[in-house]
Amino acid sequence: MLKRLFIVFALLTGFISPLNAQAVEDYSCLNFKVINERGLWSISEGPQVTKAVVTWSIFDPGNCITKGLSGLITSSVTWQAANYVKGWWDGVWSSQRDGNNYVVILTFDIPNTWLVAVGNSPGTYSGEMTNLGFLSGSYLYSSKLIERKVSSTQTKSEFVTAYITTSSLWSLVLSNRQKIERSECIPEQSKDTYYNVAATTNVKVIEAGAKPTISIEISDSTNCIFLLHTPIIGKASSEKLINYPFWKVEGQKFWNDLVGSNSNLIRVSANTFGQAVKSNYFESFKFEMDAIPVDSKDSVSLADNKITVTSILDLSRLDRSSINTKSEAQIVIGAYAKYDAVSSCTSGGWRVNWTTPSTYTVRYSSGGCTASGLMNSYQVISTKIPLLDLLESNGVAKADAKAAAELKAKQEADAKAKASAELKAKQDADAKVAADKAAAELKAKQEAEIKAAAELKWKEAEAAAAAELKAKQEAEAKIAANKKTSITCVKGKLTQKVTAVKPVCPKGYKKK
Repeated sequence: MLKRLFIVFALLTGFISPLNAQAVEDYSCLNFKVINERGLWSISEGPQVTKAVVTWSIFDPGNCITKGLSGLITSSVTWQAANYVKGWWDGVWSSQRDGNNYVVILTFDIPNTWLVAVGNSPGTYSGEMTNLGFLSGSYLYSSKLIERKVSSTQTKSEFVTAYITTSSLWSLVLSNRQKIERSECIPEQSKDTYYNVAATTNVKVIEAGAKPTISIEISDSTNCIFLLHTPIIGKASSEKLINYPFWKVEGQKFWNDLVGSNSNLIRVSANTFGQAVKSNYFESFKFEMDAIPVDSKDSVSLADNKITVTSILDLSRLDRSSINTKSEAQIVIGAYAKYDAVSSCTSGGWRVNWTTPSTYTVRYSSGGCTASGLMNSYQVISTKIPLLDLLESNGVAKADAKAAAELKAKQEADAKAKASAELKAKQDADAKVAADKAAAELKAKQEAEIKAAAELKWKEAEAAAAAELKAKQEAEAKIAANKKTSITCVKGKLTQKVTAVKPVCPKGYKKK
């Protein structure tokens, strides 16, 4: 017992070295990581076959891959159509290293007849990718094993798997045809079930007229718009398909236009019929009235990370008399963009750059997102432009200038008419004042004359009356003077009546 205690004490105090000592297990290979779990896909469409290249980025700082894909290894790439018919093609695997980064490459050919066949087949919804719609019942699939160290004594087999739905594959094909996908795409992370890329548009009129030519510059901060196509905007509710991407069931109605040689990149209405709205669903455009569709012939180009659509519109059937400076045409654009739905962005990734339709180079670049998180979204972008500017160069400015000139002329005419009216009113007022004054003076004169005449007449009447009175008085006086009167005269007891014109009592008598 004491011996055992001594041995334990000796081991703890370092007096005795441990027996059969072993090296510590090295787990530095735990930093190994397959970044692009389902591969990054790139294609080049030829006249008969479409060449496909799938790459996987593997972060391997410890150089832990013990059995890679050395040389060219041929294996099958399996496929399934929408009706669950399966088949396979030959694919070639290879690999290469660049410092801490290891890339696995799968190349194979897709017959264009297969692409067309599955694209034109009525689809079924797959259980795993229901958000990709009617083409998702078809897919391509392939995988390959590599071996790597886990520690000094342990190894592990890893699968790198290629998987893509037909809708995503057709997205690549259609984008390749338009040549607007950019290697500088930095997908934005989004947890929503639907994603709207922040895009801006700048519309310019190249040539105005009944069939004007316009350019629409489309910019998005992520550089991830990869395809343009806008379904019809007819008046009937069943024709309002611009809210649906090509992989939805409704997309079957415009599939032939989408894959045709002259597909519609934009749609134009001679009136403003709605507005783009943010939504968690594909129905992301709100119709506020019936559209007035305008035919267009479109082409697209890419320069300086900006997509430019050039379109020739047909406005020859519009009623020009109903158009004013406030009349606007509405342009809607169906835009497809990539976004990161699962927030799996990493510091590096491999990219394929096609130098010819049959050759390519593989380049590693820092930044980007994993394929497992890379999803395709669809949205409607809307912009407006004055109809007058389409029909006539600087139409709105000219109309405004004309309206301003007409307004000025009207104002001047109104001012002149007002001044003339005011002058006439003043003249009329002055004339009225003068007339009133003359009338008053005339009236006063007439009244004075009447008064004078009346006074004269009165004086004449008064003089006549006075003369008449005088004559009367004189006559009366004369009569009175010639009239005999009788008086009684007394003298004592004697009385004597004297009658004469001017009776006088005799001498000695007194008038009684």
